[in-house]
Amino acid sequence: MAYFDKHGVEYTDDKEMLVRCPQDYEGDFVVPNHVFVIIHDAFVGCTKLTSVVAPNHIDINDHMFEGCKGIAISVVPNGKKYSLTW
Repeated sequence: MAYFDKHGVEYTDDKEMLVRCPQDYEGDFVVPNHVFVIIHDAFVGCTKLTSVVAPNHIDINDHMFEGCKGIAISVVPNGKKYSLTW
């Protein structure tokens, strides 16, 4: 089973893992504190995504944002700020 929030973001049933952000998601995205893992391709192809802010306990990798060309993404994992621009 899966859980979908009001924006169509998919999580595991226990809401601890972010599985997929819809590719048509537009604007800023704040990862909820109840999420402990983001699937490696959760944001792939989200071309309208402008920024992502994640709780300190989330690991972020560049592959999560493949296909997000032409946008800047600011990510705050583990107390560090990264700016990824394609």
